[in-house]
Amino acid sequence: MSPEVAGKSGAGASTALRAVRVDRNTHGEWEIELPDQSEPVTCETLEDAQRVAYLCAAHRSPCELIVCDAYVLRHEVINRGTDLAPPPLPRPAPAEHRS
Repeated sequence: MSPEVAGKSGAGASTALRAVRVDRNTHGEWEIELPDQSEPVTCETLEDAQRVAYLCAAHRSPCELIVCDAYVLRHEVINRGTDLAPPPLPRPAPAEHRS
């Protein structure tokens, strides 16, 4: 995917947004593609990759953040100054203990 994605701003004017994309590689690791780097950043877990990608997108804003697995899991536009910390990731529900 291209590091720039068409977007809109203002009265329908088309602009190019830089994109930070997270996707799984052939080795089962998570890769983060950054618009200003030729080599991707690799993480072992999706949770780590999302955190790193969000921080990278926030420093390149406005920027599009795309997180994929088999489907697009997350797609949002990051705007500098309003999105400085990643939103909390969902936590699994605590297991119920049976006596």
